[in-house]
Amino acid sequence: MDNTYFGKIIIDRRRELDMSQDDLCKGICSRQTLSRIENGRHKPSRFIAEALLTRLDLPVSYYINQPTYNEYMQMLLHDKIADAIRIGEFEKLPALVEESRQHTDDNKYFEQQIMRAQAVYALHVEKDIENSRKILNDAISLVHLDFSVDTIEKMHLSRDEYNVLSMLANTYSEEDDYEMVIKIFRKLVENIKNRPDVDSDEEISRFLIMFQYNLSRALGRLDYYKECYEIADEAIERHMRVNRLTRLIELLVNKGYGLCAIKRKEEGTLVLKDALDLCRITDRKEYDAIIRKDALELFGIEL
Repeated sequence: MDNTYFGKIIIDRRRELDMSQDDLCKGICSRQTLSRIENGRHKPSRFIAEALLTRLDLPVSYYINQPTYNEYMQMLLHDKIADAIRIGEFEKLPALVEESRQHTDDNKYFEQQIMRAQAVYALHVEKDIENSRKILNDAISLVHLDFSVDTIEKMHLSRDEYNVLSMLANTYSEEDDYEMVIKIFRKLVENIKNRPDVDSDEEISRFLIMFQYNLSRALGRLDYYKECYEIADEAIERHMRVNRLTRLIELLVNKGYGLCAIKRKEEGTLVLKDALDLCRITDRKEYDAIIRKDALELFGIEL
């Protein structure tokens, strides 16, 4: 790695964490040595480099794999954009997009993440569904030149592209076009099921569960209750195998409502009670109240 790049990575991260040179180098090297590393005038040993990276909560691969400074900034900004979207801090996205533009380096996958941020901002802040959808289509087309919703199940997609396509489906959900939402999520589910790593890669398995959750939810919106509960049931089984509770309650509710709607009320009631038990365990009192209210109003079930 160019010493200047490594030093820039160290100093930028240290300042981001509001850490002094003394705090960073204590027990690792002298402050003078750290200063020379940050200025690009000294190449640290692997031991010192890895110790500094660990203290800065950065992967040691930054030293071993020798990323350039642009590559480092892309990884850093990619994570910042993803975090801002995840926690709903959409107002941060324009500044992150502007900063990211300085480090694209003709990396089309990083460009996709920048465009995803623009699309999120357009949808949730500017309330411009059409523009958001256009940006998302353009983002996928950067890598997949002949992109079409009809061929999603056959495409080789990255993890970020799964997020882009999921959001594309959400733009149709905003317009209550659930037939299109169903079409996209059906194809995303099929795409992942065709992957050889679907059962061995935990992150890929989580994507499948998320897509099945969204698919079952959209099916329920159009009263396709039998398939709604079948998809939810399949996702629940996978959820249990990977030991995740993130969407388990929602999936149980989808399954329970689906069963009740196809005249299997006794089974559906038991499933909804399982959902309430999980609400109690996870202290989700507000969702508990919603389930009880909806079950009574929709199906006359008092839980």
